[in-house]
Amino acid sequence: MPVNGEITLTFAERMQFAGTGTVIGVLTVFVVLIFLWGVLVVMQKIFNRPVQTKQETVVEQPVSVPVQPQAQPEQDNTQLIAVLTAAVAAVLNTQNAATNFRIKSFRRTKS
Repeated sequence: MPVNGEITLTFAERMQFAGTGTVIGVLTVFVVLIFLWGVLVVMQKIFNRPVQTKQETVVEQPVSVPVQPQAQPEQDNTQLIAVLTAAVAAVLNTQNAATNFRIKSFRRTKS
């Protein structure tokens, strides 16, 4: 019986309401996720249409040309390693950085 207009629920009733709210929340999240997934699939089909062009089928015989690899002369990389070490030491800003690290390998980048 309510006291002063308050509704009193048993522990089981409160747990039932909490479980119902949890289930509704989880279902809402998954329904929205499935809806968004469907929108993305539709957008992918709309915007990623393959370009249809007329292509003539011309079969060309490949010409085989023997390719000989060019031998590159061995380069002395000690100067390059010294420059890289100095750059790293400058970045680290230490007095004796040459003893704290060692450059084991390097590779050139296209720039």
